[in-house]
Amino acid sequence: MKVETRTSMASMAAASLLLILANTSNAFAPQIILPHTSTSHISTSTSTTIALSMLLSKNKAIGKSKSIKKKDLAKRLLKSSHQETDISILTKHDKEEFVNVLADSFSEDPLFQWVANLPEESSDGTTAPVSTSISITPAKRHDTLVDLNTYIFGLNAMTLKRGTVMGVKDSDDCIQGVMCVIPSGSRMVTGWDIIRHILKKGLPPMYRLKTKADYGKMSTKRLDSLYAMTKRRKTLMKSYPQWIYLQTIGVNRLHQGKGVGGKLLRSLIAAADASQAAIYLETESADNEALYKHFGFRTLEMIKLFAPGDKSEDSHFSCYLMVRDPQ
Repeated sequence: MKVETRTSMASMAAASLLLILANTSNAFAPQIILPHTSTSHISTSTSTTIALSMLLSKNKAIGKSKSIKKKDLAKRLLKSSHQETDISILTKHDKEEFVNVLADSFSEDPLFQWVANLPEESSDGTTAPVSTSISITPAKRHDTLVDLNTYIFGLNAMTLKRGTVMGVKDSDDCIQGVMCVIPSGSRMVTGWDIIRHILKKGLPPMYRLKTKADYGKMSTKRLDSLYAMTKRRKTLMKSYPQWIYLQTIGVNRLHQGKGVGGKLLRSLIAAADASQAAIYLETESADNEALYKHFGFRTLEMIKLFAPGDKSEDSHFSCYLMVRDPQ
């Protein structure tokens, strides 16, 4: 079984980056379109304004005071997975390995391919640009996506402080699958966290002089557009007193289809039900939507991500926002 969901923290990185650059260039402050449904769009403030509001707002927990806390969630996750000896809570010592696992897991993911705005591969093994003017080999295309994923999932390491990272390890203690979750009683990653990540790891690869030519011209704006999912999550989950954000779940490609993702997901469901907490996630394919429905999730809405000025054939990208009510 292949179980995957996404992270929207990449958009926070872009927003914080735009805050840094705002005083030097207005070119880095594009409008963001917030799609509420597949047929309507509402224009919001610029990315720079979003970044300012993020950084100036108080660092509050994402839920109410009675929400499930990180410590309680970790205990319940361990209890729910006690029969699975290969599941454990990952620590900072596992950080590099689990980031690499997630980067590999999503190396062929359509959302990250859309964000990167790379050309499609033609039938003869070369590349045929669709909405960009760059030309790359299949190997270079793979390396470019892994580089982007490694940067984005480096942000997931912050979940070690804000939430819980679970992993499935094999007999050699190598990580096969990873799940990052944040309870509503924890603090979400702040703009300052993102800035620290940028100072430590540098700018996102599509902004760097050495690598920006590897990405399409709309990649920076597409990265910005992911913030729409963050805004919708906050709105959709306001009425839930207790909930868990399934930020990311991914399995190394060599181990996909072996039940690793399902094992992690079932442990989360058991812990959520024991806590009477809902689970929220974002995913982007109809196949994934159907899979999560099998596990008791329902779709709250479908949104279409869109970067202003993008006139390419693939300018809109659909994502499903889903929740599983406690049972």
